[in-house]
Amino acid sequence: MASLLIAERDDGIRAALADATSDGFPEATIHLARSVDEVLELAAKLSRPCAAVLHWGMVQERIGECVNQLRAASAGILLTSAWNTSAIVDHLDVDGVLQKPFELSAYLASVQSVLEQRRL
Repeated sequence: MASLLIAERDDGIRAALADATSDGFPEATIHLARSVDEVLELAAKLSRPCAAVLHWGMVQERIGECVNQLRAASAGILLTSAWNTSAIVDHLDVDGVLQKPFELSAYLASVQSVLEQRRL
């Protein structure tokens, strides 16, 4: 059973992603984070296979710390952002990037891809 962490500062977006994730991955355990501190706390609770969906605007100042904690938990990382992060992402250890706004079908496909990458 997959374990998924959704880190998003906007309550409405976080709730929509949680609902879509629950529908798309009904067997998964879903953890929600509203802050970087919650991301770091929840990273230790993830079980394999696992993935984290991180909103760039929320984690950018502590991205290294987040990535290190999530990698220690063997989590795949999907970064979401309304900003063009292409110049930054090349230097980060993330498995995927999803530009906002996005369709929920693209989101679910990206999460699936990240989970599959971590299973290899």
